[in-house]
Amino acid sequence: MKHGIAVIFFVLFVFSCKSKNESHIVTINSMADRTFEAVLSEYQYDVAVINYFATYCSPCKKELPLMEKLNSEFKDKRVVFLSFTTETEAMEPSIRGMMKLLGVTYPVYYNAPSVFFNDPISVLPVTYILNGNNEIVERLVGLFQADTLKEIINTNRKNTSAEVSYEKKADNMYYSVQAVRDNNLVLLSFHAKKPYKLGGEEYPPMEITINGKESQKFQLEYSKDGYSLRLQNLSDVKELSGHIKAFACTESNCFIIDENFTVSIQ
Repeated sequence: MKHGIAVIFFVLFVFSCKSKNESHIVTINSMADRTFEAVLSEYQYDVAVINYFATYCSPCKKELPLMEKLNSEFKDKRVVFLSFTTETEAMEPSIRGMMKLLGVTYPVYYNAPSVFFNDPISVLPVTYILNGNNEIVERLVGLFQADTLKEIINTNRKNTSAEVSYEKKADNMYYSVQAVRDNNLVLLSFHAKKPYKLGGEEYPPMEITINGKESQKFQLEYSKDGYSLRLQNLSDVKELSGHIKAFACTESNCFIIDENFTVSIQ
């Protein structure tokens, strides 16, 4: 009798684990050589919710479960949820592991373009709401409120068109840059402006290009004290110019910095 009960519990346990794993199956595809029009044509919808994320983006990890919750809520109501990342196939195992951990079951795409229908992706997360005509009717920057997105979805399930305006952030509002001379060395440093934080341990390194007769490229790892770089043989140089690629983050969003900078040497 005890043996029979043990067998029953074992069968129930295996079935429970299998059901739990199956509920977390997610379809992950590459967008290489594909357009958004081609991807969207595979779905039938009155409203499409398009979310951009990255595996290193902390606010994204808070937002993706909200997407999954709404995906379940709007199931069979002609609303489709899709997430995209510009990360490549090398990150596919990490993306899959992240989706399993967060319980995401709707389709996810990597190798996505860094421009969505002529709108450059300059912040993460960012969420676009499209109507059935593939027109962008709303753009939510940063970690959205579930009730806000739900209201937008319900409104646009009835409407076929709407207008949306974008707010562009001013350049260099996320960080300050300073260059200080020390004999034949120049200390170049970057510090976040409140309320932002420049990158983090999980984020890609900051990429700095210094202009000159021969351009110099550097990758700076995250530091709680900011990012700094020591440059040599600049005794006659009074000004530095270059390019910065980094992330400026708050608790709710991460802005992508990809711009030129110029700083006088003190």
